[in-house]
Amino acid sequence: MTTHTPLIDEILTAFFAPRVELATGITRRRIQQVEHRLRACCEAEGERVLVTDDLAIVAVEREFDPVAVITRTMHAPDLVFILTLFAEPPWLFVDRLACRAQLRLSGELANFLVNQRLVNYDDYVCPILDIGASVRNGLEALRQQTR
Repeated sequence: MTTHTPLIDEILTAFFAPRVELATGITRRRIQQVEHRLRACCEAEGERVLVTDDLAIVAVEREFDPVAVITRTMHAPDLVFILTLFAEPPWLFVDRLACRAQLRLSGELANFLVNQRLVNYDDYVCPILDIGASVRNGLEALRQQTR
């Protein structure tokens, strides 16, 4: 018996959908903006973090359907590495409040991946710590801007 390994698309839907559902107004819009931007980051930067075999899969899949090829073919470990890019410029929103939401959600998503056992913390400790450092540094920089 094989177990289903969720795709990035499924992971993002499972993570963002409940947050969007519970939020209202501007908070809801920011969460949706972060999800949209993360999906764009996955497609734009995904190939930078993939190994050779995964690049071959993406190339074949792109021949059939080029839309959202990374999110519909890759998995949680790839998302961890994409998050290291997403929590840093140039992917950070310029708007301070949107940037704060992006950083917080990035950290929460990294924790979600570990807590849901989609990645083993010990196997991905370095990029997970990098995400945490980017989140902390980014939030501190935002706090400094308000002083």
